[in-house]
Amino acid sequence: MGRKLDRAWAEPDAWPVDFNNDQTATTQDVLKYIPGLNTSPPNPAYNVRFDLDGDNKLTTQDVMKFIVPEPDVHSIAAEN
Repeated sequence: MGRKLDRAWAEPDAWPVDFNNDQTATTQDVLKYIPGLNTSPPNPAYNVRFDLDGDNKLTTQDVMKFIVPEPDVHSIAAEN
């Protein structure tokens, strides 16, 4: 079971971990990491879209950000 996006604000690519743009984050999105895992530029398998920590490397650190995403500061601010 994946996490469903709030369609009220979501556009394709609005959620960084929804790599296939089906508006859910599932194992199918995690599997998209496989071709580029442990790569960095200029390797053609590297894709910046998967580099969730912005360090110019696709590693398990990026996969972990998928599994345990950072808190959404906009949602937190709206709750307060």
